[in-house]
Amino acid sequence: KKGEYDKALDEFGIVISQEKNPLLLAPALQGQGRCYQEQGRFPDAVSSLEKAMSALGRHVPSARIVLVGAVFREALHIIHRDFPEGLHAVQYKGAERRKTEISVDILSVLNKLYYFSQFEKLAWCSIVNFRNVMHISDCTDKAVVAIGDYAVALCGAGYLKSSRKLFKYEGKRAAESGNLRSISIFKARHGYYYMFTGDMKKSISHLEIAAS
Repeated sequence: KKGEYDKALDEFGIVISQEKNPLLLAPALQGQGRCYQEQGRFPDAVSSLEKAMSALGRHVPSARIVLVGAVFREALHIIHRDFPEGLHAVQYKGAERRKTEISVDILSVLNKLYYFSQFEKLAWCSIVNFRNVMHISDCTDKAVVAIGDYAVALCGAGYLKSSRKLFKYEGKRAAESGNLRSISIFKARHGYYYMFTGDMKKSISHLEIAAS
């Protein structure tokens, strides 16, 4: 399997060295990052995925003050009395929609890679991806992942009420979609919420349903 990843990295490297179209370059960098992730080369994975975001014109802030500022601005939305139902966004089309779809997938992976050591980036990532899926609300699978990650991040930061509201919103979307994969993703993310709040029985129940 290592040989397969090495071969894939060689192929992605060729595309990356030659491609100028961001809609083709970003997925190649994303693929490179995923290969590094599977090989356990996590810093390299983060680097490739952040380059993929840059290729799309959506740079990941490196300065801590910028990251903190983004989180602070988000607090204004957290206290919005109609959150999240009261939040509305223009639905993207064409190239902008495709860029957003790719960004959502990249940020969903970065969310996991940031989790253990880069907490400001994790917060920023969760916020931005939540905003992203508001612009492509009909992409149910992507929305459930991003909204679930954001709800878990809110829970971890102590915003339990907002987290609960977001999980309720996400659960309704997943159920209405009738998509079993979306429902499974929702159950998994909700299981993490119960883990954070100390209800291990419900956490295990939700995770078992998600895995079934």
